[in-house]
Parts: sequence; structure tokens; C-alpha cells
Amino acid sequence: VKAGDDLLQDIRERGQVWAAREEKYLIEELLKTFGYLTYVDESHPGEYLHFAKHYCPYVKYGFKGSNDPYKQRMAKSIAGEVDNFWWVHSTGEKAVPIMVAMEHDTNDEFIALNMMNDGCITNMPVDCTVEAPGHADKNGPRLHKVGALPRGIANLLQQQAAIQDLVVEAAITGDYNTAVQALAVDPTVPSPQVARNVLDEMLRLQKDYLPQFHERR
Repeated sequence: VKAGDDLLQDIRERGQVWAAREEKYLIEELLKTFGYLTYVDESHPGEYLHFAKHYCPYVKYGFKGSNDPYKQRMAKSIAGEVDNFWWVHSTGEKAVPIMVAMEHDTNDEFIALNMMNDGCITNMPVDCTVEAPGHADKNGPRLHKVGALPRGIANLLQQQAAIQDLVVEAAITGDYNTAVQALAVDPTVPSPQVARNVLDEMLRLQKDYLPQFHERR
């Protein structure tokens, strides 16, 4: 394998074998149907596809246990009773490396930057946020030009961008019906009534943080 070699066909062939072996059935189906390997795991695209439930199990988000041990350890660190190196370590997030690249003008490459599209992907809205390869130097982070995505994949993403526009409009205006629409057009929501039920429960539980909806109703 040499730099510049097109390995897409190898990925398509070997990717399906790998996905089947690892029981990544949604990834296997997406690769078979659309011809491209999703990133990262099937849990992320599975959040947005109505057919995902047929390929991967539903997993409820949540955290086990309590953060009390961390609070106690942090309190001891602040008090000087223990060193604080236990929590000072690098992660997979790239915020600090991006800032370092900007400060020192190193023009570092990054596999994924989350930025306004602004022409990076030509068949996506210019003002939506995309995750794409890019670089960072003294002029800030910038995305590489990706061009047009395959039409099938673009259709999936364009739908999500449109949903997010409705979400933002609902959040700004506090309009209940717009919020219902944002949920109802989501492929994973089975009906408008389910959308209303979900929204009503969220507004009840998050009343203090979403006053704009309660002021209009």
C-alpha cells in the first residue's frame, strides 16, 4: 500500500466481513446499501435511522453509580491531602491540540473538526455544522473541501440538518407546534402523538430551563 492508493474497494469488501464477524449488523447493512463505512460505531448512526432497531439493540443512555467518590477525591486534592495528577491527563478530545496549533502556527492536521459547513460539503446547507477533516494554524481552524457527498448519504444528512433548523427555531421562539414538528419529522419518532408526549414530559421536567415555552402557552 502506497500513499495515494485508492483503498475504497478493499474497505467495501473487507468491511462487510469485519462487520459480520464483529456482529456490527447495522454497519454491515449501511456498507452494503450505501457503499461507505460509517464512523464511529453503529450506536451513532443508529440514533438517526428508523431501521436501526432491526439491526442493533436499543441501549438506554445513563450512568451507573455516583460521582460522590470523584467529589471526595477532588476535595482532598484541593485541600492538598493528595496529589492532583490522577485527573490531569489527555483525552481523545482535540480542543487543546487545536489551540496549541493556533498559538504556535503549526498547521496541524485533524481528522475531524466540528465547524460551520461554509462550502466544505457542497450538497449540505452552508450554515449547518459538519464534522470533517481540516487543519489549524495562526489563522484558526479550517475545513478541507470535501465536495459533494453521495446522494443517498446526503439525503440522510440533509434530513437531520432540516430537523435541527426546526429545533433551533422552536428553542428561539418557544413555539410548541414547531417543537412538535421537529420531533414528528424525526425518523425515529413513530407518530406526532408520541412526539407530543415526549415534548410534554420534557417541558414538565425542564420547566425551569425552558421558560419560553411556558410563557407562550
